[in-house]
Amino acid sequence: MSEFVSRYGVLQMSSLDTSFINRERELGFLERIWSRQGFQLLILYGRRRIGKTRLLREFCRGKPCIFYTCVESSPEVLRDEFIEVVRRRLGLSVYGRDFVEALVDLVGKYRGRLVIVLDEFQYLARSIRGLTSILQRAIDEYFINTDLMLVLCGSSISFMERKVLGYQSPLYGRRTNSLHLKQLNPLDIHGFYPEWSLKEVFMAYGVLGGTPAYHKLFDERKSLWDNVYEKILCPGEYLYDEAVNLLRQELRDPHTYLSILSCIAHGYTRVSEIASKIHVDQRSMSKYIRVLEELEIVKRYTPIGRKKPVHIRFRDNYFRFWFTYVKPFQGLLELGEIDHVLEHIRGTWSLYMGHVFRDIVEEIAVFMYRNGLLKTKPLNIGRWWYKDLEIDLIVYDDESISYVEVKWSKLDRYSIRRILNKLREKSRRLGITRRREYYVVVSMEKEESVLEENEYSIDISDLEGCLRKL
Repeated sequence: MSEFVSRYGVLQMSSLDTSFINRERELGFLERIWSRQGFQLLILYGRRRIGKTRLLREFCRGKPCIFYTCVESSPEVLRDEFIEVVRRRLGLSVYGRDFVEALVDLVGKYRGRLVIVLDEFQYLARSIRGLTSILQRAIDEYFINTDLMLVLCGSSISFMERKVLGYQSPLYGRRTNSLHLKQLNPLDIHGFYPEWSLKEVFMAYGVLGGTPAYHKLFDERKSLWDNVYEKILCPGEYLYDEAVNLLRQELRDPHTYLSILSCIAHGYTRVSEIASKIHVDQRSMSKYIRVLEELEIVKRYTPIGRKKPVHIRFRDNYFRFWFTYVKPFQGLLELGEIDHVLEHIRGTWSLYMGHVFRDIVEEIAVFMYRNGLLKTKPLNIGRWWYKDLEIDLIVYDDESISYVEVKWSKLDRYSIRRILNKLREKSRRLGITRRREYYVVVSMEKEESVLEENEYSIDISDLEGCLRKL
C-alpha cells in the first residue's frame, strides 16, 4: 500500500508521516494561490528530502486534486499511469495519444477548481522530448481560461531554474508563481524535539542541518548521542551513507565532489588550497563549487567590504557532520568500532559546534533583532577577516553597526570582558562607521558581567526566553 501511495498520489498519510512542522508560511503561500480565480501555474522546486512532496500533500488535503509522481520511464507508461491516477482519484475516464493530451482531456472534462501536481517533473521532461514547449501550447490554448492550478515540482534545482524558470524556457512568462523550498532554520526544527532544550536542538541542527526528512528519523525520547550512534554511525542505517547516495543521484561522477567536500571538512577553505590538495586545475574549480552551491551544500564567503579572498564553507550541516565524522572513520565503523568514533566526536564537539553556532546566529539574526537581542536591523550581515584578524559577524544598517563574536562555550565575566575589548580593537580595522556602534558576545552560556552602554552579552537561555514568549 505504501508503494502505491507514493507512486499514484492517493492522499492518505501513513501513521509514520503525520507530522507537519514549521512550513506554515509556505502552506499559506499555496493557499493564497488557490484562493485566486483563473488559471495558476506554480513552479515549486528544491533539493531532495527538503519536504516538497510533504508540503504539497498537506496543501492538497481536502481539495479536488490529482497528485502524480513522475519516474524515469517511457512516455507511454507515464501516460497510462497518469490516466489510472485520474480514474482512481476522480472516477473520470480520460484519453490521449500522449501525456499532455491526457492532461488536456482531463481539464476539459472536469468541472470546477482542480489542483494537478506533477511531482519530480524533471523525469517527465527527460522522457518526453520538447515537453515544456508542448505544455506551453496547452496552457495557451486550453488551460488559460480555466480554474486549474497546475503545480510543476522538481528536485533538480539546475533543471528547474534553467529549463522551466529560465528566460529561454517556453514556460517563461506562463508561471504565475514560483517557490524555492529551502531548509528549515535552526529555530524551526524545535518542533521535531518539543521536549529538548534549545541547546540540544542546536546540536541536532549541527548534526542534521535543516532537512526535515532527516529529523524525522531521530527519536526525541532518546539523547542526541544515542540518536547519532543508532541513526548515523551504524553501517546500513539510512543516514550512514545518505550523503554519498544523494550526490550519486544528482551527479554523474561524484568522485571529485567528494574530494572537495572532504577538504572543506578538514579546514581547507580557499579554492587554491582545495585544488592543490585534490590535484585539480584551479581554473576548473569554479564549475565544481557552483554545482555544490546549487545543491545548497556549500556557500562562498567574502569579507565584508571586499571581493577577495573567497572562502568555501559548508552550508548544510548534515554534509558538514558526515564529512567530518563519518567518511574519515568508515573503516573503523565497518569494523564495529562505533563507540571509539563516538568518543572522538564528543571530544572534539565544542570545536565543531563553534563553526555551527556562528552559522546559527547568522541565520536567526532577524529573530534576535525582532526580540531586542540585536540592536541593529540586519539589512546587511556578513563576516570579516584580514590576515590573522577575524570578526564572526557584522550586522549593519544605515544608522548602526553591531560587531558580534560567537562562542560555543560557557563564558565567565573575565572572558566576556576580554572578548569585548578585543572586538573593539578589531572593529577599528574594518573601516565602516555608523552613528551607533554595538559590541555583542553570543555564547552557549554566560556569567553575569558588568557591561558598558553599547555592549551586550547573550546566551542560549536568552534565546529560549524569547521563544517561550511566542
